[in-house]
Amino acid sequence: MDIRLAPTGNVLYRRDVFETMGGFREDTLTGADYDFSLRVTNSGLRLRFVPDAVVWHEPRGSLGALLRHEARIAYGREWVDQQHGEPRSSLGAILAHLTGRTLMSSAAAALAVLRGPMRGASWRRAALILIHPMMMAANAYGRLRYRFKVSVPRHW
Repeated sequence: MDIRLAPTGNVLYRRDVFETMGGFREDTLTGADYDFSLRVTNSGLRLRFVPDAVVWHEPRGSLGALLRHEARIAYGREWVDQQHGEPRSSLGAILAHLTGRTLMSSAAAALAVLRGPMRGASWRRAALILIHPMMMAANAYGRLRYRFKVSVPRHW
């Protein structure tokens, strides 16, 4: 199956393609992997999803590290969208989406807690459900930082 974007943590490029396309841009703080993917696909080459491929990497060490990473990724996606003329969501659409997802996840988490005595592990299930709106908030935070020209630290 063809895909359009591939993050560097899960991609393998042939050396000749990487060199021909000029590699990753060094003038950006984040998003160079998505930029490269778009340059490859826009040149007529294909990126393929290989479901049997196995990728091993260390997970983020804490929830804070995961959220900072999501904010950095979103910041880079905003940069890539601007560089490639991709349509960008309005700030209102980003915030409305975040609000809707937060309300839905909060309701699902509340149901998980209320059903707890019948199913067990309800607080853990609720916490896992609530990670999604936190990720959405981190994503919105990264996008807003880009739009207001506030850089994200490289170590994120």
